[in-house]
Amino acid sequence: MHAGLRMAIVAAGRAVAEHLHVWLSARFGLLRGGSSVKRHVGAAIIAAAVGSGCAAPKPTHFENSQTFAAPFEAVWAATVEHMAGRNIPIKTIEMDSGIIYAEPVNAPGTFADCGESIATVVARPATLNIFVRSVDSGTVVTVNTTFRETRYFDGVTFTQECYSSGLIERDILSAIQQRLAPPT
Repeated sequence: MHAGLRMAIVAAGRAVAEHLHVWLSARFGLLRGGSSVKRHVGAAIIAAAVGSGCAAPKPTHFENSQTFAAPFEAVWAATVEHMAGRNIPIKTIEMDSGIIYAEPVNAPGTFADCGESIATVVARPATLNIFVRSVDSGTVVTVNTTFRETRYFDGVTFTQECYSSGLIERDILSAIQQRLAPPT
């Protein structure tokens, strides 16, 4: 979608949500005061309006696995060195099973497409796991990521599933390849 059009849609969504908020509050008292049920109904209507003024996230196709022509031990060492060099906090590391789980971290927006919204982004936690395994042709590394965005609008907090842009996966696989390359 063209950036100008996207900005216009977001601005229109914001205007609609603000108008709905004022109208619902004045007409039905749905968002301020009144019963808990009225406030929740009002919040649901506002969340629907906010959602309608949003651009949905789009999946990106990318490779998250790569086969390296190197023994398991060398690839494992390169992977762990990269994680340590980037200060990625490791939650679980099991060489015997080839698994590395990282602690969830807050990720910049460039790493995932969470769509656009007029809601305020509170957090964008990312989870990362890496699986290293031996195959006949060498060692395969698979990088899996999951992103979610926590948003807040008019007293309502909600979560949006996101799609990886592939940047983290490419970065890790490329770094492993560079660490395995013979010095020049």
